[in-house]
Amino acid sequence: MTSGTKGWYGAIANTTGDDSYLWENMFPFMKKSFNFTPPDAQYRAQNASANYTVSTYDVPGGPVHLSFPKYAQPLTSYGPAAYAAAGFKANDGFLNGALVGYSYWPFTLRPNDSTRSSTEVGFLSPTAARTTMRVYQSSMVRNILFDSNKRATGVNVTIAGIKPFTISARKEVIVSNGFVHSPQLLMVSGIGPRAHLEKFNISVISDLPGVGQNLRDTPNVGGITHSMNVPSSNAFTRDPATFHAANEMYLTNGSGPLSSPSSDFAGWDIFPAKYTANMSQVTKDFLASLPSDWPNVEYVLNANARPLSDGSSPGNTGTIGCLLTSTSSTGNITLRSASNDVAPALNVGWLNTPEDREIAVASYRRAREIASHVAVFGAELTPGANVTSDAQILEYIQTKGLTSIHHGASTCAMGKSAKAGAVVDSKARVFGVKGLRVIDTSSLPFSAPGHTQGVTYAHAEKLAMDVVAANGEM
Repeated sequence: MTSGTKGWYGAIANTTGDDSYLWENMFPFMKKSFNFTPPDAQYRAQNASANYTVSTYDVPGGPVHLSFPKYAQPLTSYGPAAYAAAGFKANDGFLNGALVGYSYWPFTLRPNDSTRSSTEVGFLSPTAARTTMRVYQSSMVRNILFDSNKRATGVNVTIAGIKPFTISARKEVIVSNGFVHSPQLLMVSGIGPRAHLEKFNISVISDLPGVGQNLRDTPNVGGITHSMNVPSSNAFTRDPATFHAANEMYLTNGSGPLSSPSSDFAGWDIFPAKYTANMSQVTKDFLASLPSDWPNVEYVLNANARPLSDGSSPGNTGTIGCLLTSTSSTGNITLRSASNDVAPALNVGWLNTPEDREIAVASYRRAREIASHVAVFGAELTPGANVTSDAQILEYIQTKGLTSIHHGASTCAMGKSAKAGAVVDSKARVFGVKGLRVIDTSSLPFSAPGHTQGVTYAHAEKLAMDVVAANGEM
């Protein structure tokens, strides 16, 4: 889990005209959801010490557990030296408003048994058990209802597609369906681009051209994979004895290989000058337009075991994975039906601008520099030492490397006005109607340069406070 950067939050404050999004105001919300447990030295190897800053966790925090795994991948103990040799500085855990540098990162894991401490486990189930909150299980909201004054009054719901009924709202309706389905629900309810809605004979409640547009995501463009002489993350599965031992460790105290993902170490980077020198001027201008602390690429040291293109296993492998965190590409969500039981069309927009393609190629060249310093790496398996030109690298990325990392955002983006393409204001209230908010990653004005979990929790904590204050409950 990571935070956003101070500059990223500053950009949100500028975009929304609301200084409550400055880092110093958002940092308390970053802390609020989480309950931190320091790494357990009893289980982690001495050469896998995790950096963290106590002040990040100086409040009791909320119900979601945050901790470091009880096992570090053998490969990642070589990470600090390799990343430092490539010019990276050490980071203190990626949660203090700065991402540039390398570190182990914390995970939302319960420290006693290393099971996932999710939103459902941390927030939903305990709250539902001890309050009067009513959960309509296996149900689906079909559309939002409005009165003659364009105030949201409730929602139409079905269960398993049948038995339609209405749930009324006394104060507000809050949409939290994610970056794909929040804009879809708004559009089938009559909020969105007029021409697009009328194409499906949907009556327009609020003509908002930005609904479903501005889709931002973090393209995972693959990475540089090497053979290596330490065990990869699945090595324990190759022998019945080690497999049994790993299971026993995990079931006994949540330790061992099963307690840790294959990628527990990474670094964020702003390209050194030698990687931008030959870029086009448009790409240089784009990178220069970003806040000074906004990293260009996340490089993940991954102890995965990837089969070769012929399906055979090369044994132990490790990868420097590349996630592009400063891209100009955008996608969109559009309807395929007036009914939201039909999935919308998703255009992710990855690498659809020349500058993003240049950034992708440069990320591989930078990843190769990092890989050259990983002491346990052997031969480069993919893309392969013969893939050297920009065109060859880009072809590999586009045909074999590019995949999702599920960091989508901004399809109901915040902003100052609908005329500028915004869908909601800085308190997540939908323009053109009353009593309706969108509180999820879709209402972020742009995606985070780090991972979205911590940012999304902070976003929700801040907006929940706004909802409570607006309804006179503070």
